[in-house]
Amino acid sequence: MNILQKVYDAQTHKSDKGGKHTYIKNYYSHKFEPIQEQVKKILEIGVLKGASLKLWHAFFDKAVIHGIDKKNRWFAYDREGYTDRCTTHLGMSNEASTYKSIPQDFDIIIDDGGHDYITQADTFKLAWSHLKLGGTYIIEDVIDIDGDIEKFKKLHASCKVFDFRSESGLFDDVIVEYTKTL
Repeated sequence: MNILQKVYDAQTHKSDKGGKHTYIKNYYSHKFEPIQEQVKKILEIGVLKGASLKLWHAFFDKAVIHGIDKKNRWFAYDREGYTDRCTTHLGMSNEASTYKSIPQDFDIIIDDGGHDYITQADTFKLAWSHLKLGGTYIIEDVIDIDGDIEKFKKLHASCKVFDFRSESGLFDDVIVEYTKTL
């Protein structure tokens, strides 16, 4: 079993990244374990009740984690022990005003917010400038990759698609990844 899977399994409140979806096993463990010690700043878009923030807090023990959500569900949730390195921002991920309080130079940005192409594309266009050079931008839960693949490719030339639908049987078990290059 990999390190990230062990961290996930030890959590009381689990995100859908390793339960419903196969992202931890099929993507995140391979992507994140080699860079675990180097990651200093993460932004997760769409935090719901904070389960993913807690996962990243436990795994990336040297990183500051920021989250954006349109509702303040995380604020009302159990944040004890996480406020040292977790900061949340209330706002819509596809509105420019949300990003006024968001820092720059994230190593990783994960969009787990709106799950339709238009929202994901608008969010990408706003959040991309907050990603550092060499950073990774990840869009989870892509609903219609078959119909929207060309649109995702047009957002940035580094587009890679990771499709886990055949293994999980879920129609949205798809990740789109971008790497910020010159």
